[in-house]
Amino acid sequence: MIRAALLACIALLCAARPAQADDDADRRALVLLRVLSYDRNIVSRAGDRVTILVVYDEPSTTDERDRWLAALAGVHKITVADRPTAIRTHAFKDAAGLEAEVRASRPAVIVVCSGVDRGLAAIRDVARAHKAMTFTTRESEVEAGFSVGLVAGERRDVIAINLEAARAEGVQFEAGLLKIARRIGKDGP
Repeated sequence: MIRAALLACIALLCAARPAQADDDADRRALVLLRVLSYDRNIVSRAGDRVTILVVYDEPSTTDERDRWLAALAGVHKITVADRPTAIRTHAFKDAAGLEAEVRASRPAVIVVCSGVDRGLAAIRDVARAHKAMTFTTRESEVEAGFSVGLVAGERRDVIAINLEAARAEGVQFEAGLLKIARRIGKDGP
C-alpha cells in the first residue's frame, strides 16, 4: 500500500512540470529520495543514515551544487528506509580525493553535477567500489555507466535506469520503480 502510494507520487512528480534546465531542483531532490526508497539494499548500503554526496566541478558548477544543497535542505526531514539523510559535497579534482571523501562519508548515493566530465570514469569506478548509487540529470551519463538519471523527456522528466550499472553499485530496485522507468543499456528495451 505504501509502495503503491510512493510509486504514484513519483509518477506525479515527474509529470508535474515540463523539464527545465536545473530550475526544478526541489522536484529532483524529492525524486532522488523516492528512488532511494525503492532500493532493496539501501539499509545495508547506507548504515544508520542515508548520506548524499553532491560532486561538482569548481568553479564551473557551484551554482548547480548550491541548487542541490538548497533543495535537499528543503526535504531534510524526509527519511529513507526510516533513516535520516545527511548531505555532503565534494569538489572533484582527482580520483584519489574522491576516493578519500567516499571512504570517509560512506554515501548511499553520489549526485553528479554537470561539468565534471573529466571525472566521470573515476566517479563511476569509485561509486562501484564503495557500493554508492550514482544519480545524474544527463541521459548520456546513464548510458555511460551511471545507474540513475532524471532526464528530460518529450513532455516531462523521465527516470532512466541502467540496471547493469545499478547492480555494479550494489543497488537492487523494486519492480514498482522499474515499471515506470526507462531502462538504458543492455537491460534496456
